Amino acid sequence: MSDIIIDEPNVNHKIQDDAIDVLEEHRTRNHAIRPPNLDTLVNAVLEGQQENEESDEEEEESSTQRARRHSKTPMGAEPKVTMMKYYPQGWKNMLEMAKNNMRRHVALVNAFPRRDRDLKEATS
Repeated sequence: MSDIIIDEPNVNHKIQDDAIDVLEEHRTRNHAIRPPNLDTLVNAVLEGQQENEESDEEEEESSTQRARRHSKTPMGAEPKVTMMKYYPQGWKNMLEMAKNNMRRHVALVNAFPRRDRDLKEATS
């Protein structure tokens, strides 16, 4: 095994004469690449079409039945007073304006509150 040393400004490594061709090594261990069989491709397409038709039929059947949801409020229940959809449109607009004004106030006056001091003010 004879080593050749390359002396260049930014390169400092050895080149070996008995280097291994990785690609050739891979080809000796694995079979050659072959194109897919046309019959197999046609069968796969037909099976995919059948599955799509079956899923369409299942979707039509499932649209009549709803799965149970893990919700705290039952279907058709009145909204809570703390929710925006409880209020009529005029009140919703006013509440949105109030929320935006408060957000602007917080951003301008106290954008980065200190926990020890400002938490007491917010909870009192």
